[in-house]
Amino acid sequence: MQKTRLIFLRHADTQKDPSVNAAEWGLSEKGKQQAEEVSQLPLMQAINAPYVSEENTIGLSYDEGLGLLADFSLRCHFTDDDTLLLKERSLNFNQSIIAIPETSGIVVGEKVVTVFGDPITLFVNGKMTEVQKSFNYE
Repeated sequence: MQKTRLIFLRHADTQKDPSVNAAEWGLSEKGKQQAEEVSQLPLMQAINAPYVSEENTIGLSYDEGLGLLADFSLRCHFTDDDTLLLKERSLNFNQSIIAIPETSGIVVGEKVVTVFGDPITLFVNGKMTEVQKSFNYE
């Protein structure tokens, strides 16, 4: 039986238009270039069941990692402004967090997470570590 692999990608850069629903925004020129670059990655050839989420227009927040990454939570759209909050959360709530910026993505494999794009940041016990290629988890 073939193993299931999940690939998490964020959408490419959009052309924001406040006069229409965000779910209807098209891609900016930068976004078109990003989409083209991602489409050429070898891992994209193996996708056989893509899922596209609807735009989160009501501000829902869920970062528990869908139970796929052992004890890690996920923080998407990570910026430097989130650093203090995530350090405190990882320390005070004993929570390990994978923080993924806009320009990054991860592929979750069996006991390994592979990073593509810019580095991601791990927050564990109040400390942060930048990861550029991959890391193991249990």
